[in-house]
Amino acid sequence: MTALIVCEKPSAAKKFALAFGGRSGVFEGTPYKIINLLGHLLELAQPHEQVSQDLSERYRSWSLENMPWDRSVMSFERVVCPDTADVFQSAKAAIEALSDADELVIGTDLDPSGEGDLLAWEVILETNYAGRVTRMRFVDEEASSLQNAFRKRDSVSLEAAGDYWKALARGKWDFSSMQLTRVATSVARMRGYDCVVRQGRLKSVMVSEVGKQLAAYANYEKKPFFELRYKDASGNIFKRDDAEEVGLRYANQADVPISEASPDTVVLDGVKRKKKAPPKLPDLFGLSAILAKKGFDPNDVLETYQKMYESEIVSYPRTEDKTVTPEQFNELLPLTDEIAKLVGIDPSYLTYRQPRKTHVKAQGAHGANRPGLHVPSSLDDLSKFGKPAREIYILLAKSWLSLLAPDYEYDSYAAHLKSSPEYSSIANVSAFLGYKAILGAEEDEEPEATDPIVDGEIADPFVYEGANKRPQMPTMEWLKKRLEKFDVGTGATRTSTLADITDGSKRSLLINTKGKLTMTEVGVISLFLLKDCMIADPSETERLFKDMEKIGRFEMSEEELLSGFDRLFEHDSAKMIDNAKDLKPAPGTATVGKCPRCGSEVASRGKVYTCSSNKEKRLEDGSYEPISGCGFKILPFGGKAFTEKQASALLAGKKVHVKGLVSNKTGNKYECDFVLAPQEHNGVAPIFDKKR
Repeated sequence: MTALIVCEKPSAAKKFALAFGGRSGVFEGTPYKIINLLGHLLELAQPHEQVSQDLSERYRSWSLENMPWDRSVMSFERVVCPDTADVFQSAKAAIEALSDADELVIGTDLDPSGEGDLLAWEVILETNYAGRVTRMRFVDEEASSLQNAFRKRDSVSLEAAGDYWKALARGKWDFSSMQLTRVATSVARMRGYDCVVRQGRLKSVMVSEVGKQLAAYANYEKKPFFELRYKDASGNIFKRDDAEEVGLRYANQADVPISEASPDTVVLDGVKRKKKAPPKLPDLFGLSAILAKKGFDPNDVLETYQKMYESEIVSYPRTEDKTVTPEQFNELLPLTDEIAKLVGIDPSYLTYRQPRKTHVKAQGAHGANRPGLHVPSSLDDLSKFGKPAREIYILLAKSWLSLLAPDYEYDSYAAHLKSSPEYSSIANVSAFLGYKAILGAEEDEEPEATDPIVDGEIADPFVYEGANKRPQMPTMEWLKKRLEKFDVGTGATRTSTLADITDGSKRSLLINTKGKLTMTEVGVISLFLLKDCMIADPSETERLFKDMEKIGRFEMSEEELLSGFDRLFEHDSAKMIDNAKDLKPAPGTATVGKCPRCGSEVASRGKVYTCSSNKEKRLEDGSYEPISGCGFKILPFGGKAFTEKQASALLAGKKVHVKGLVSNKTGNKYECDFVLAPQEHNGVAPIFDKKR
């Protein structure tokens, strides 16, 4: 009997080979062979390829009347990805070569999304393999973990593979959501915008969150206020935390009762020594947010990191883990001094060389992002991987090294005023840098006091001027915290999605300028259409992931999940269509009047005025082919287009006079009057009594 072990990717197959003694051989009496996939080798075919021939054009169309799709007529067929066809054929041949006595071992990742199981089963199903299937379950790719997982592998069936069904359902949900992009694009084009408006699950949340924050930032109105406060000789401020509640916050400086206040004595309540552990290891999005401030694009970070990973300079980039396993910790620990010297950290700082419970846990797969087992000889050698490589390594190295440094310690002083005990102050004074000697102060930390509070000092009254806080300009770091709040996406998917929607193409939704996020024109359209839409609500994605977990536990059916999408689509498509009515027409596409055939708005589209009921398909030559609608248009006549003012007059039943027309027959110039003629191809009729 031969056990064919199917790994998720080449790097995993290399780890398996090290654990078992080669890509093929015998392990503890069992002949084995190791093959690898390369991520998804199969993908869902295009919508029009999922239905019968007679329905193909309908499911190819982006017209509103052809949505929603009827899933009951769709096959959800998977096709081989063109870029990985050779890997698929190799895997397929190896699986088909198995005999009835052989065994297929799933050795793909065990991740929360269930993608590892989906990757393996979709290939198994494509080969029609019907033999024994087992599953290896491992927390990391250490040799001992893989060997133990192989020994304890258990038989599995497709019917009981909850992770597979969970991932499959999510794929169908995301595939169905393609319709929202088609709806948004269609209604935007009705308003004259020649663009594609992508409304994916994570894209929409990003656009909505950034858009709302930009509006809050732009609409901020400063509202000054004044309060009585006290300050001691060390600069510590004593204030009332309830000043606003009790009516001691004033709109005018003159109203502050400073004349009634006298210097007061400081009473020290106590001093406590407090500790703070190092922050979590950064995920890929957090890393990208830091590097964006230095001018590195998220896509550059992603591509460079991947190249570094393939050379074992850094760990697996697309991990969902927030911690490392004890085995991963012990594996990297011997390299600590070498890593420290490389990035300029004194190894003597690293006195806490034991696993922290907050950072090291016996769970996960690839472990959090960290340096790899191959320590480069110099930082300059990293330039071959890409411009951000040096900074990527330094950040990961320092983050890892901070776990091996002691906690940061500070003294927290608490005090109040003797005669006015409602006024209090807290001063945190650094006592021992610990890990901060490596990382420095965290960006969002409150500034520390430079001097302690001294019992018996005198604090003098003064008028403090403050103001309501301006909302923060949206940045990658800000967006990271917003997405983490609702657990939307992983660090890797956030990075790849942001890279996709900030790539500078015509389809870009956001602009990333050194980590600061603003909107493109298409992004503004997307945001406008997303108003009150469920797809843009991060709590909706949070609910979706909870439902998918239920599918994995067989507590919810796929149809129940997709029925939830149907309700979302019904709601959001109606909202987008309604929102589009208030979307300002594209420049040169202003509404010029009512259609004489159906009463809908007539809008300018360059040289043509067309009824908004018309649904059209854009052809390769830039022209439009009618699909539905009343068909009314006002077209150019005599080589000249009507102005918006003239088109409005015609639609109002007035006669307009046009000069500079050119005869098709003679080439002579002429002028004449026109009236509206809804039955004519051009939508107008000339009156030739003034022909020249």
